[in-house]
Amino acid sequence: MDKTVLQLAYKPLRVILIIVSMYYFLRGHNSPGGGFIGALILSAGFIFQAMAVNTNSARRSMLIEPEWYIHIGLLMSIVSSIPGWIYVNTPMTGVWTTINLPLAGDIKLGTPLLFDLGVYVCVFGVVTSMSFQFLKHIKWN
Repeated sequence: MDKTVLQLAYKPLRVILIIVSMYYFLRGHNSPGGGFIGALILSAGFIFQAMAVNTNSARRSMLIEPEWYIHIGLLMSIVSSIPGWIYVNTPMTGVWTTINLPLAGDIKLGTPLLFDLGVYVCVFGVVTSMSFQFLKHIKWN
């Protein structure tokens, strides 16, 4: 199979997909989107790379193995429930704090953001891991 078009397009396409992924992740708390859809978009960039070059190249671009993203994401999601237990005596209740950044001013951060980040990281790991296995199984590269 001739993969010339994919090989030329995957780098700029991956950058665009990473930016769109971050947009959907950050937008998801007040509008549709969030960790799940953001992770699917992010995964698409690395799947295109796996299809264009090979899965080993895409794995190296991810810095750590996809399976570790699953573990890290699950841990982040579990940790997000702890402040609710401590401060409100109810797990998975949103707890918010405000931090002051010199250039950005006051920013509200909460446990829902940590939970959503955990979903983002976990789904990214699951989708890329499954896709890489599928591409190897069908002998794409």
